Amino acid sequence: MPDDDEIEKKKNLLKLFLAGFTLTKRQLEIFVLLAKGKKNKEIAEQCHISRYTVKNHRASIYAKLNVKSKFDLWKIAQGLGLV
Repeated sequence: MPDDDEIEKKKNLLKLFLAGFTLTKRQLEIFVLLAKGKKNKEIAEQCHISRYTVKNHRASIYAKLNVKSKFDLWKIAQGLGLV
């Protein structure tokens, strides 16, 4: 029988898989950078976009993944081995 961590990882994988159908390529890129702890300004510089665009993408990502914090994003990314 799977333990709680295993179940949580599978739920996170399913959540990201389903969101992958609605997240844009740029949002997926920003998702990974956010999960790695990057600040909006750092992401903006790396992606050559404004920090306000990052803020908008971040809000969309949170809504689509139904998360409330960067820590929630990190948990999903960690469960998938992305960070």
